[in-house]
Formats: sequence, C-alpha cells, structure tokens
Amino acid sequence: MINQQIKNPTRAVIVGADAEQAWMLDWWYGNYIKHNKYPIIFADFGLHPSHVEWCKKRGTVLGLRIPSNIRGWFKKPFAIFQSGIDIALWIDVDCEIRANVEPIFNFITYGKVAMAPDKHNRWCVNETPLNSGVIGAWPSSHALIGKWADRCRRPNKRGDQEIFNDMVSEWGDSVLQMPQQFNRLRLDGDSPDALIMHWTGPAGKAHIKKVFGAQEPLKMPKEAPKVISPNPAYLVKPAMTIRKFNTPIGRLK
Repeated sequence: MINQQIKNPTRAVIVGADAEQAWMLDWWYGNYIKHNKYPIIFADFGLHPSHVEWCKKRGTVLGLRIPSNIRGWFKKPFAIFQSGIDIALWIDVDCEIRANVEPIFNFITYGKVAMAPDKHNRWCVNETPLNSGVIGAWPSSHALIGKWADRCRRPNKRGDQEIFNDMVSEWGDSVLQMPQQFNRLRLDGDSPDALIMHWTGPAGKAHIKKVFGAQEPLKMPKEAPKVISPNPAYLVKPAMTIRKFNTPIGRLK
C-alpha cells in the first residue's frame, strides 16, 4: 500500500552476506534476474574485497555504519534502516526467488513491517512466530526498524528474528503477516505456489549445493576482509547516497 504523500517512492531489494555466505550470491542473483529488474542493494556483512567488486557490478554495495561487536544476522535491521530506500524488500541469501516480487512490494504497507509466519521456530514464545528471511517495510515510516536494530546491538536471543518476535507484543499494530507463499520455508515442504522458497538451515544449504550447483562466484584472495569502523551516529538517519534507482538491473554491468 503506497503512501499517497510520497510520489514515485524508491524501491529496492536488499540481500546481505559475509565471506562465508558469499558462495550463494551468484545462485541468488541468477534466480532473481530471471524474473526481476528492481535495483539490488548488497549489504556488506563482512565480504571479501573480491566479493564486494562482484556485487558492485550487479548493484549497489551498502557498507554499514555499526559498532564492530555486532555479528551475523543481527546486522539485518541496520541494513534495512540505513538503506535510504522508501520501500525496502529484504530477501535472505538462501532464498530461491522463483517469480516477480512485485506482489510482495504491492503487499508492503506504509507504517508496517511485513513477515511470513514460521510455525517451526521453537525459540519464540508468541503464538504466531514470524520469519525474518523475507521482510517488507517502509524503513522511515515508523520507529520499529530502528528499535529492532537498537536491540540487536546487545543481542540476548538466538538471532535477529527471535529479537523481533520478542517485540511483537509491544509493536503488534506495526506488524503485518505476509502470505506463506512469499517466504515458504524448507520445513513446510516445497510448493509450486511459492514465490520465494527459503532453503533454511544446514540441510537447505546442502540442497542448494546439490540441486542447484551453486558455486563461489569469485576466487577469494588470501588477505582478510576489511573491518568497518563503528560510527556512534549509526541510528541517527539512514544513508541517503543511494536513493535514486532508475537504472534497470540489466544495465548494471
């Protein structure tokens, strides 16, 4: 649902990875461009410089302004918040994108954070846990994304989605449940109706390697990945340097 006060809102798909997950990027990207032309933002969670160069040829690379103690998927809300995009669609790197994601963008509602249910999450106590593998949001439309990022600064849960689910009772009016086909989980079984199939866990990664033959997109040199210096102003405002996305993906070479 579009906010009528914002004309021609910017839209982009965000994916994040570190050096250990970079082998899935080529597979993720190949599936994405079969069906989509929305601009891509690659969130650098600790990529090797060679991976960063690979990403720059296919989209925009977002270097996060975060404290150095934040690890792994706890960086996810920071990437969404700092993207500078009006309508952001996060898709995990282990998600198989099988169709045009326009229905998800059309589902995203101003003032809401949208996620699909995850009945398999035994670490969440709320009645209908949500899965943060696919997230739709207007990052600047409310405080929830920033508050989620703030709680991920000192994580006391298994992962970012457990922290988010812990906030649902407090922020229920700002949360919207996506249809399952927008993020169908491996444990739900495959389905031809899945717009996005999410190959979760070690078994899912093994499936990606075996069935889809995903390979490391670039050979990694020996030097270590660079560390992004923390910036205490990381939650003041989102980065505004990548707000214009008028170039179709096919032209980003």
